[in-house]
Amino acid sequence: MHEEQARIYLRNLLAVARADDVVLLDEHNLLAELSAKRGIRVALLNDCLAELRPAEVKLTALSRFSERVRCLEDMIMLALVDGDVPNSEKQLLFKAAESADISSSNVVTMIREARQRLRQGSTE
Repeated sequence: MHEEQARIYLRNLLAVARADDVVLLDEHNLLAELSAKRGIRVALLNDCLAELRPAEVKLTALSRFSERVRCLEDMIMLALVDGDVPNSEKQLLFKAAESADISSSNVVTMIREARQRLRQGSTE
């Protein structure tokens, strides 16, 4: 993933993490883990974390549909990691999915699968 695409990906994840106005330790740890899995430099993650302005979700800015789906899956994992998914996060997830032509029924399935993975102790 090129740096600009990685920055967009991270900003999308951070939009979910910040939707409830706080980035918890579990969310921060998952951000670091997901970044490492995607080959994203720690410095880029730290740059995005330091940005003060709220990020707008831009799944369509990711060039490949598969990257959009992967980003949405990671956004869902991030929303679920602290055990609580407030309405602000749910709205953001469904809005992001809609903008990327991912149906709400697919989002519901993705959420169910993510919950199962978290119960099994996996973020894959």
